[in-house]
Formats: sequence, C-alpha cells, structure tokens
Amino acid sequence: MSTVIDLGVPALDGERPAPARRPAAHHRRTVLAGLTALLLLVTGGAEPPAEPALVEVAVVPTSPMHNHTLAGDRLYSAELDPRRGGRVVTAYELGDGAARWTNVVEPPAGADSLGLDIELAVWPTGEQLLVSSHDGTSGLDPATGEVRWSTRPGILDHGGHGVGLSLAPPTDPAVAPGDGRGQVLRGVDLVTGAELWTSGPIGSGRFLTGATGALLVVETVDQGVEVRDPRTGTVRAALGAEPGRWRSVAGNVDDLLIVVFLGEVTGHAVDTLDTRWSFTSPSGRGVTTACGPHVCVRGDGRLTLLDAADGTVLGGIPRTGSPHYRAGHLLIRDGAGDGGTMRSLAPDGRTLIEMPGWVELAESPATAPAVLIRRDGDGHRSSFALLEPGATALRFLGTVPYPVHDCRSTPTHIVCQVGPDRLRVWRYR
Repeated sequence: MSTVIDLGVPALDGERPAPARRPAAHHRRTVLAGLTALLLLVTGGAEPPAEPALVEVAVVPTSPMHNHTLAGDRLYSAELDPRRGGRVVTAYELGDGAARWTNVVEPPAGADSLGLDIELAVWPTGEQLLVSSHDGTSGLDPATGEVRWSTRPGILDHGGHGVGLSLAPPTDPAVAPGDGRGQVLRGVDLVTGAELWTSGPIGSGRFLTGATGALLVVETVDQGVEVRDPRTGTVRAALGAEPGRWRSVAGNVDDLLIVVFLGEVTGHAVDTLDTRWSFTSPSGRGVTTACGPHVCVRGDGRLTLLDAADGTVLGGIPRTGSPHYRAGHLLIRDGAGDGGTMRSLAPDGRTLIEMPGWVELAESPATAPAVLIRRDGDGHRSSFALLEPGATALRFLGTVPYPVHDCRSTPTHIVCQVGPDRLRVWRYR
C-alpha cells in the first residue's frame, strides 16, 4: 500500500445527478461539484494537481546493528544476530518492501569478527553479493541468498571485473603486519572464491578502469607505482622509484592515473604509466582527488581545478570544503551545521546553483541524479530535493515528518534510516 507524503487538493470528477429519492446524497454531490468548479476557477482551467513527487512505498524492519545497500530494484540488509552467531541477510523489493529471501550467514571458519559490510559486486559477465568484515568475506547468490563461498581475510575491493582484492600478513615471518614494510595482496575469483594469485609485499593496491578494462594499481614498498593484471597479478607497467620521493595514487579520471608527491601532481596513462602532464601546487602541499572530469587540488583555503586532459588550471575557488561530483555537478558545501549552503560550481569558480540549507547528499552512484536533504522544523522534519544532470535548479520532492539519516538513493527510490529499528522507502518518480 502506498502512502502519499505531502498533501494536495485532488480534482474531483463531476458525476450524474442522484435520483430524487436520495436528497442527502444529491446535496453532497452538489457541494462537491461546486468545489470542483471553484478549483477550475482558481487554477484558470489548468490540469488537476499532479501526484506528489514523494510517495512512501515501504517500511522495512531493521535493528540498531545493521547495514544496507541498494542495487537495481533491490534493497539488501545485513543485521547482526548474536543469538545465532551470524548475520541475517535479507533481500527486499524496493517497489513494495516485500522480502524475497532471508538467510543466516555465519562467519568464515576461523574468523573472529562479524562484519556488516554488504555490497553487490557487478561486472559485465556476473554479479555477487558480498558480506564482509576485515576478517572474512562470504559470497552470496543475489537471487536466492545461497552462500556460494567464504574466504579469509576479507575482500577490500571488488572492482576487478570478477576479481576481488584482499590483504594478508607478509609471507616473510620476520616482517610484522603494519610495520611499514608492506603487506601481501591476494586476488580472489568472485565467482568461486578461489585464490587466483598472491603478491610479494606491497604498500597498497586498488582496482581502476583503464582503456583496456579493469587494472590493479599498486604502490610498491620502494616508493614506485605499478600496473598489474587483475586475474594474474603480473606487472604490465611500472613507474620506477626515485630516492626521497614517496609517490601515492590519488585516483583516476577515465584513463588518466593521478599520482602525487607532496605538492607535485602528475597525470599518467593508466595502462602504460606514460607521463602526460605535471602540475606543482603554489603552496607546495595539498590534497588531490578526482572530481568527475577534473582533478581537484585543495590547499591553503583554495580549491584548484585542473583539466584532466593536459593539467592546465581551469580556475581557483576560495573554498575549504571537500568537493563532490554528482550528476554532472561539482558540489561543495559552505558553512557548518544545518545552516550551511550547498553550491554547484563552474570550473572557473562561478556559482551556478545556490542551495541554502540543502547540506546533505544521499549516497548514490556519481552518475545518478543527486538527492539532497534539508533539516526542517528544528530537525524534526526532513525534506528532499532532486538535482538532475543539466538542471539549473533543484526540484523539490517533499517533506517527511521525522528526521532521517544514512540515506541511499537510486534513479527512482530513496531509502533512509528512521529511528533505530526501521528503514523507510520512498518512490520519487
């Protein structure tokens, strides 16, 4: 059953006159017909008011110890169940909140922790629901909840097109984990849970997508950078170490790899590590990230945007907040608390859209429409608005009579935690 959140005055269709023997009914219909005529006068004969944008479609029970994720038309929830020594994982339909399956997922043999990390790994030829802690991961069939495999330690990155990445203690017993001399990477087949390869000690690793598909990018213990094959772990390209220069990988923009050393930022082809451009921050320091199609460098109270193609400066913005790139908009928040302002900025720093009070973003893919949240009524109510690609203004969706947190969104639905023991689901188009 759908519950409409914000109220409107519905148009009322005219009806045929009631028989004379039912004067009471006839009187009521006369009054309603008069109201309809009044509405037409007020609206100038316009179409009846549209259905409100925000419609509650489900309430899903949870517990205070839970986590959830959205994928396609499904909501997956993982709850801690200490009585049964595992996690209760449930799949719900977003459209009506109906539970499609529930399964108790025990930790992998030998694991000493119960984690609630839950994600759907999707690649061109398959998908797997992963329930993890740092100590272990279980792979579930997304359609049935059946546990297909378990592995230890936990998978930290599943972006390898069917390959997951986990860390293990170094193979050299003389090297203690966390002592700065590296750890060992493991490649895990997400279809079977089998180990594909094991590396030597490395500094860190992550999956990125280049011109030829998924790649494993590794920071080596000798301060270099390597590109490796996700399924075999073999080295494809290397950026050699230089004494005194500790490089770190700051992300990628399409097939551009961003590498940082102090205030120096260099752009490399992610497949070959050929250098494309270099930029030096005037302050000699800063935090560098990918910002959609741009590279952002924050330092000394300014945000500098670089063109990812050649490293040229597009603009400088006097901002200290962290940038977000969502639905084709570069967003940055000014001010603290609920009184802050979210702005959509042009690369040269001009404010394109100013959104006072809309200071929270629901979690969603960067390419999906951005759902913004505003606290109303001293925090006792919450409002939602939509920022779509190419939009020049927010589209107000509606208000709900309670505070929300931990919100996620898809192109059609919003899911938020309301209180300690329930999730509420709204359809917004």
